[in-house]
Amino acid sequence: MDNRQISEVDRTEVFATTQWQLVVDCCETDPPVAEAALAELCEIYWRPIYFYIRRRGYGVEDAEDLTQDFFAHILAKQWLDRADPMRGKFRAFLLTSVKRFLIDANERAKTQKRGGSVAFISFHEATAELQYIAGEGNQPSPEATFDAHWAASVVREALRRLAERYENEGKGAIFRALKPFLAGEAGMSTRQLANSLGLTVSGLKTLLYRMRQRYGELLRDEVAKTLTDPNDVDAEISYLCSII
Repeated sequence: MDNRQISEVDRTEVFATTQWQLVVDCCETDPPVAEAALAELCEIYWRPIYFYIRRRGYGVEDAEDLTQDFFAHILAKQWLDRADPMRGKFRAFLLTSVKRFLIDANERAKTQKRGGSVAFISFHEATAELQYIAGEGNQPSPEATFDAHWAASVVREALRRLAERYENEGKGAIFRALKPFLAGEAGMSTRQLANSLGLTVSGLKTLLYRMRQRYGELLRDEVAKTLTDPNDVDAEISYLCSII
């Protein structure tokens, strides 16, 4: 067999452990499966795509419509044909897909209103635009903008899963109290926080240590989902941390 090709069995096995599986599910004939997969892709990755399109010079409304239209485009089965997990990074695949999509955007606009009639994403316009303006001058290229917001999306998803885990354990209040320390945004000392929670400083530090451990595990898991070679995880995390 040609080494550049993947058998259907191999492809399924590789997809199953990564975000590539979402690509497969988006192309399912079963609408609930496809819609659920698309919703997950939108929720995690719309920001890097939207900010990339904005950086390419599109206005707010056009960027919103094009981002919606891109996710509608994902539902086309042809998208799966270009998905080759052996190329490694889901991040690179998605960016290449957006670039190809924009090349054809003007032609599609002649026959159909951008965005169509379906909205996959509920944009928080003011928040999204403020984030774009705040970071616009920090990145040297649209590709760098995409990567920076990709990194932020990975971190956001890891934190969401961490919060969910604590909530499920009945420790949501602990998570909310400790999260600023995890993110380096604490407005008080560990002693002050320990006193407010009725804990010793030593006890608080133990909780923080455990939270950081769990966060690190979830972050690694989120990054691993976007790769096909586990040996690339550390390098990818290092790169993403360098651009946040």
